[in-house]
Amino acid sequence: MITIKQLNYALAVDKTRHFKQAAERCSISQSALSTAILELREPAQDEVLMKLFRQQLSQA
Repeated sequence: MITIKQLNYALAVDKTRHFKQAAERCSISQSALSTAILELREPAQDEVLMKLFRQQLSQA
């Protein structure tokens, strides 16, 4: 299941385009951020995640 925290982390990576800066922005370690993003990559969640990112891009 995708959590709000994971979505916030993914959005931080999307906005900064940099894992280190996103981790600093989220006040977590870079390894914790990487782990959270990898957990989003589970196959069952890929479709949901991509749909959310497409919606974000279309609103920009």
